[in-house]
Amino acid sequence: MNSKLTTIAVIASTIAIAGCETTPAREPTIQAGPNAEVTVDGLHRVDNSKMALAYAKPDVDLGSYTKIMLDPVSIAYKKEPRGTGRMRTAHHESNFALTAKQTENMKSLFQEAAVNALSSDNGYQIVSHPGPDVLRVRCALIDLVVTVPTEEPAGRSRTFAESYGAVTLVVELRDSETGEIFARVADREEPGSNFGMTEVNRVTVSSDLKRLFKFWSGYLREGVDKVRSI
Repeated sequence: MNSKLTTIAVIASTIAIAGCETTPAREPTIQAGPNAEVTVDGLHRVDNSKMALAYAKPDVDLGSYTKIMLDPVSIAYKKEPRGTGRMRTAHHESNFALTAKQTENMKSLFQEAAVNALSSDNGYQIVSHPGPDVLRVRCALIDLVVTVPTEEPAGRSRTFAESYGAVTLVVELRDSETGEIFARVADREEPGSNFGMTEVNRVTVSSDLKRLFKFWSGYLREGVDKVRSI
């Protein structure tokens, strides 16, 4: 694997959300040759990635990028939610909508975690405009599924669940001026699912999301660091 190919393979494998490995990790490699899995926009599948899906463009060097333009995160449901209320029907069971305030809070929590991870500890300058040394990072929270009502219960009523939904993070790395895509990685998580049956409320959900977004953002920073050090 040449150095440029290694550069982009590293970021596709490092921006990961997987837990501790029980076996030594194998070196990530970008598929090549006539049997390579290639997307319509020219990205090759990365083998041995910690992410469920990782694709990258071969023969790209990201060493010249010293600043990051972080797009506002977007949120999309897996299917159209039917409401926020606690009354379940066959049409909207396990398919609840976030309120407008909850949606904006979720976006803010992710954006804050990403900015902190990328800019802290002598990190990268976060800029708002394209430039020749600016790497554009696009993050999206997609296929969102909410399995418990999002309205706060009335009175002393409380909600308990082992998991209250799932969401997929998709990260794209692009040149900020041309829009050329360099990599796309994705994986899926169920916030709060690692703690067994727990109470679901505004405080616990916010805490779980902060933990998850900090984890994701930390791997994003680690991936960018490794790319620029090659």
